[in-house]
Amino acid sequence: MKKAAAIAQATEFIDAKPEGYASPIAQGGSNVSGGQKQRLSIARAIAKDPKIYLFDDSFSALDYKTDVALRRALKAQTDNATVIIVAQRISTVLHANQILVLDEGRLVGKGTHAQLMASCPEYQDAMWKVTSPEGNTMVMLGSFHALKDECYPLPEAVTNAYNNADILAVECDITSTSEDGEYMKNLMKQMLYNDNTKLSQHISEEAYSALQTYLGYWGMDISALEVYRPWAVSSTLDTLLIQDSDFDSENGLDNFLLTTAHADGKEIYEVESVDFQMNLLINFSDDIYDLMFRSYEGETKESQKQALEDLYTAWKSGDIETFLEEDNEEELAGYTEEDKKIAEDYNNQMLYDRNKNMAKAAEDLMSQGKNVFYVVGAAHYAGEGGIIDLLEKDGYTAERVQY
Repeated sequence: MKKAAAIAQATEFIDAKPEGYASPIAQGGSNVSGGQKQRLSIARAIAKDPKIYLFDDSFSALDYKTDVALRRALKAQTDNATVIIVAQRISTVLHANQILVLDEGRLVGKGTHAQLMASCPEYQDAMWKVTSPEGNTMVMLGSFHALKDECYPLPEAVTNAYNNADILAVECDITSTSEDGEYMKNLMKQMLYNDNTKLSQHISEEAYSALQTYLGYWGMDISALEVYRPWAVSSTLDTLLIQDSDFDSENGLDNFLLTTAHADGKEIYEVESVDFQMNLLINFSDDIYDLMFRSYEGETKESQKQALEDLYTAWKSGDIETFLEEDNEEELAGYTEEDKKIAEDYNNQMLYDRNKNMAKAAEDLMSQGKNVFYVVGAAHYAGEGGIIDLLEKDGYTAERVQY
């Protein structure tokens, strides 16, 4: 029983209950979260050691980190069994021997992930054609800010959308500051504390310890970052991950399109600005960064690299909902009420408030009859409160463009 619970990633929350494995479960599982309920159901299936497993959307309420850990542990347990998984997230079935793709009840693709990426349009679309109530249209694409060489040349549909547009709309022109010495000098000043305080005085012992352990996997000592403000430490962690992978920020989709647009003399429309984005990151509260740093508890260099790889795969497959996993019910279930408020504050600032401005900018451009290729981060399109959802609520129609 305990082995099954460990595989299902249920041990921690079971042990946290006063009665442990003897704890009662209310009718309908009303005294556990959706993700905990799914993990208990998975543990019950594992305990029976069946020859055939059928998981019918059994991972949907799990946060991304738990989903990955559970699938890895489950693979070793089910090597000699037949496993059938019904899933909404591509990342859940990524390594299946065969994937069947259904679209409105029709079978539209069959094969491995690699085969479907090459042959099944429904499996790989991540672009929209949006039409206003007046009949004006715009092509929108979710970007990934660091990509691999394998992504180029871009798919023909993406290239055509760029070539056919008079204007390239982006979050901000990140190429405008790369050679601005004064801007970079001022940014460096913003990275450091100027009041003689240290990082350890601005975050909790728990967050500091999680950072210290995680940095150890990179051969770094946290003392090297003591003089840096939390936003600079967070940026350093992102940079370490990118530099030790096949990804390159210079290959990011928005950077590539911006460089091309400058060379072509194409008009560039900034939905936000570099200053806006930097001020956003710099001015996040210490509480927000503390919550971020605590999330590194139990993470390793390899687990973070795999998470980045899985996120990239989700983006290539058009599985943008994966980008909202930090807002997942299971992730929030492990938070205190105070942490939930902090997470809500972060999500509002980082995503939902910006989504409203991004949707408004798109509507303004369409109302003016502008011919625009609109490219912002993929997470901004996802879920309720995403750009597509906001536009549809305002009477716009959005249809996926296959490429």
